Amino acid sequence: MSEWIKVSGLGLTNWLADAGVLAASILAVDASVPWRALLLIYGLATVVGSLGIAPGGLGLVKGTLCLGLVRAGLPAVHALAAVLLYRLVSFWLVAVVGWLVLLYLRFERPDRAGAIQGAVAS
Repeated sequence: MSEWIKVSGLGLTNWLADAGVLAASILAVDASVPWRALLLIYGLATVVGSLGIAPGGLGLVKGTLCLGLVRAGLPAVHALAAVLLYRLVSFWLVAVVGWLVLLYLRFERPDRAGAIQGAVAS
């Protein structure tokens, strides 16, 4: 039972941190954060993205976030800029860091990479 609580807590932390990145992105484009609607907008975009209508929620998540932020009172220019910045940080920056870590593990520590490949092969 404690493992379920631990996993649920980590999932909730991840979800709230990601919504925090969206809030920071809104602040970064010099707009006011619609605090009362932020989690609702983020949650709705997450649900829309997981419906499977388009591969990986292609465009649907960003569109839902933009529409939700505009509906919550942000000017469209600020909403679009905030969502694009959010996507840059939450997807592309994380992907770049992941590739750098992979390269580090692959080239700087070949003994560990060999152990990982051996474990995968068995």
